[in-house]
Amino acid sequence: MGTDCSGLYVNYYLCVSIQPQTGLTVEIPTATAITLPPYYSWTPAPLPTMDPSFTPTPSAGPMPTDCVMFAKSRPVRLSI
Repeated sequence: MGTDCSGLYVNYYLCVSIQPQTGLTVEIPTATAITLPPYYSWTPAPLPTMDPSFTPTPSAGPMPTDCVMFAKSRPVRLSI
């Protein structure tokens, strides 16, 4: 697929996420006095069950071996 998304075929799968190859270090500055907002409880919706044996077909070329998320391309309708 080109950098301008040329070569993206409708109803084909493509890799949209790979496992990170390196770690990320984030430095958070320390504060002397902070005020926290009130705590609110929240329960996220359950995630769908993953199928590790899923093989995306068709695809436009080989998939990366470390791909962790696939997306199926779909036609787009634009209203102008």
